Amino acid sequence: MSTVEQLAEDLARTQEPHKRRDLLRGMDDANLAELDLIELLRNALRRRMQDPEASRRIEVFTMHAAGRAGDERARQLAIKSVASSQLVLGRPRAAARRFDYLRSVMPPLEAARTGLQYAQVLAMLARFEQALGVIEQSRRVVPHRGWADFRGRLSVAEGIVYQSQGRAQEALDAFNRGRKVLVRTAKRPVITSIDMNRANALTFLERYDQAERLYRRVMREHETNGVHALALQTAYNHAYLQSLRGEYHQALHGLRGLRRQFDQAEDIRHVALCDLDEAEISLQMNLPAHAAALAERAARELDTLGITAEVARAEFFGSIAQRSLGNPREARRRLERAEASFRELGNAMWWGASLHRLAELDLEEGMAGRAVRRAQKAMEVMREKDL
Repeated sequence: MSTVEQLAEDLARTQEPHKRRDLLRGMDDANLAELDLIELLRNALRRRMQDPEASRRIEVFTMHAAGRAGDERARQLAIKSVASSQLVLGRPRAAARRFDYLRSVMPPLEAARTGLQYAQVLAMLARFEQALGVIEQSRRVVPHRGWADFRGRLSVAEGIVYQSQGRAQEALDAFNRGRKVLVRTAKRPVITSIDMNRANALTFLERYDQAERLYRRVMREHETNGVHALALQTAYNHAYLQSLRGEYHQALHGLRGLRRQFDQAEDIRHVALCDLDEAEISLQMNLPAHAAALAERAARELDTLGITAEVARAEFFGSIAQRSLGNPREARRRLERAEASFRELGNAMWWGASLHRLAELDLEEGMAGRAVRRAQKAMEVMREKDL
């Protein structure tokens, strides 16, 4: 085993941060100068989808080692790698800070490449206009000739932003544009990831059979390629599709198994999303107390991660649960928070649904005029986006 491989193995296994720092302190300048930092990052990348936390440990060490060695290129690459691993681990806020820093210190073309990932993280954090702005900046920077592949990837990133806004048809169109370009040049795993996003868009367009076929194909390909983390994420999306089709028991069984696996992988975001989806299914199965507890837990974890759109969804389901439990005041409080978030985020589908639910509460409390105004606003919001 080479020196780099042995070091990577030691770093991957060492959970205590102070022990990893001690490994770096124990190196003199000559040892550090001989260390192949880029190969160390390649080792981390090979581990990322199987063990993202181990990958992050190696990358953080490399970042500090490059800083001490005065190797700015390796330091920037390490920072970018750390951010990518944080994203896989469901820590988008931390990833966003690192991507934002990198774009401020990198040359324009490198900053544009980093903007590709940064925009996707911003979408996850519901900073949609900023995400679209980053994509447009990147488009303006890169040349037209010789950069078709990168422009295809920008289309995919744009689709992810639209999808996060509930603009499913625009998302699908963007994914299809990106796929048409990338299918000629990109490796198969890239196309597989685009197909997962296409399946998500088809799900929200209620084209369930097409989405089902795509999800199954994507899961097979990820497992064949040994990309377990992405196979899990696809299985999660497929479980949500099952719930939309009314296959509640199959969806619950899938979500509970996935929650355990996400927990073992320290993927906090997907653990919380499993809770959130189980809360939604529990409401369909008339289990409001269970739904309320799950929605509360999901909202707490997602708020810690800064994932505003999903926090709003947790508040929405928590409101329905509280209403069923006979707590109209608490139901209204949660629903008003959700409605304000969805309005601010520009998510027409969920904003309209929140207005509709608030109109129902108004009607129950004898405020018919307000109920009519809210219902009309809900129709206006949803018709504008062809929902």
